[in-house]
Formats: sequence, C-alpha cells, structure tokens
Amino acid sequence: MWLSVYQLLLAWLVASKMAQQKRQAKKIDQATEKAGQELEGAKKSVIDKAETAGEYIDDSVITTTVKAAILNDPLLNASHIDVTTAKGVVKLSGKVDSEPSIGRAMEVASSQKHVKSVETDLIVNTISSK
Repeated sequence: MWLSVYQLLLAWLVASKMAQQKRQAKKIDQATEKAGQELEGAKKSVIDKAETAGEYIDDSVITTTVKAAILNDPLLNASHIDVTTAKGVVKLSGKVDSEPSIGRAMEVASSQKHVKSVETDLIVNTISSK
C-alpha cells in the first residue's frame, strides 16, 4: 500500500513539474514572439527613415543635375531658371527669353536621370535688355 501511495505521489510530482515546464515554455514563446514583433517595428521605422533620407539626397542630386544641364544648354544660357525638386518632381521657375525656351527647359529637365515629372512656372521676359 505504501508503495502505491509513493508511486501516486511521485506521478503527481512529475506531472506537476511537467505542467510547470509547459507554462514556462509558453511564456518564453510569448516573449520571443513579442520581441520579434518589436524588432519588426524597429526595422520598419529604420527603413522608413532611410527612405526619407534617400529621397532627400536623390532630390538634391536631381536638382544639381538639372541645373547643370540647363546652364550647359546654349539655348538657355541667357535664362534665369530656378530649379527645385520634391520626390523626383522638378519645378522650374524664373524667366526665359522666349516661349520655345520654356519647352526647351522642360525637355532638358525631363531628360535627366530620376526625374519623374517636370512642372513649370517659367515666364517669358518681355523686357529686352537693349
């Protein structure tokens, strides 16, 4: 009889220990999952910030490239064109000497690498400098 009680007590202790280990394993799994989710959130945040910084760098490179191309174009050398870029969209503003110069400035700008589109606020300077 004592042996059966002893065996029963031993079986209960083993089952109790196994249940405790299961609970601990479940807690570890939950903590691991939570850490993974937090890591994914941090990763997304870093990627978003890097993309924003990349856009800024790309926009400044596009602006510089477009300005250089306009300055080097013989048809536009007498023009006063300002260039700004936001998310790959180039905006031209300022004065040119003729209507065809507006089209030429847009053509030069749109032909540059990474330019998504070109907007213009260019106006023809009607006052000649004679």
